[in-house]
Amino acid sequence: MSYRTIIKAACTIALRYPTLLVAGFLVALIVGWGASSALNQLGESLVMDLPTQIASGRIPLRSLATNIITTFNTKPVQATLSVLIPLSIIIFFILIAILAQGYLTLGTGAAVQGWFQRNVVWRRTKSRLTSLIGLAVLGQIISKGFLALITFISFVLIGARTPEMGQIVFLVVFFVLGLPLGLAVSALTKVASVFLLVDKRSLSASLGGAIRLLLEHWLAAVEFIIVLFGLTIATGIVSVLTALLISTPSILISIIAANSKAIGTAHFFEVIAVALTILVFLLGGTMISTTLTNSWTVFTLTARDGGISSWLKEKFQR
Repeated sequence: MSYRTIIKAACTIALRYPTLLVAGFLVALIVGWGASSALNQLGESLVMDLPTQIASGRIPLRSLATNIITTFNTKPVQATLSVLIPLSIIIFFILIAILAQGYLTLGTGAAVQGWFQRNVVWRRTKSRLTSLIGLAVLGQIISKGFLALITFISFVLIGARTPEMGQIVFLVVFFVLGLPLGLAVSALTKVASVFLLVDKRSLSASLGGAIRLLLEHWLAAVEFIIVLFGLTIATGIVSVLTALLISTPSILISIIAANSKAIGTAHFFEVIAVALTILVFLLGGTMISTTLTNSWTVFTLTARDGGISSWLKEKFQR
């Protein structure tokens, strides 16, 4: 089975079972616009901005620690609530995203195996929530840990002496090693989640099975990663162009209304333009999140049964 057949099968399954599209929509909504983005921005600020500013002396480490301790000592309730409430909301939505991603994976596997039942898929997904969280945390540790390492080397060790060279080193290392590593970790977690949910393996057995499968079919996996990465970029470009095409009339009408002193009408069409833009990006996000997860599920089950084929594999084995 080639990647074209796999992607076609993944899209067919998504269209046949609407609840999978709902799960894909939740993943796109939360990961693209909500809790996961907020947590990622927080993580990147802690991993990148904070070490850089501490190293450059803009934020003295002792003053930062003193301010935090003073705030919690003088206003313990307010400080605690200001941390716990946003964090609780973020964690809640991330759990929803993890469950939706798991439902998407298991639902696709169930459809491939011919036993899809919404209630059964949902119960089995909920029963593996702890392992799914562990898998997600492990993926974040690997990717964020590597980001922290290259940030420390680039901005703290090198950038402290030569800031320009630190930035160059960071960009080079990130695009040469960081981006491929991120794609590989994403592939590993998606394949492992298939073994975890569809085959009912333990977390360690799922990770081991995923590593063995990707190594055994590494040429097919590399080709599949490149194709899906290109599909993701293409979907993003189409979403941007579509959003511009749809929202441009509303923006033009809003500008004309503003120049004519019709402020209410201008605000109305501004809201319409924003709403249409968000809708387009959510639809694009739903399509890509559903397609990626479904495709990796079909890929994993096909490769596990020995039915995977790839152009790279055929070229290298000649």
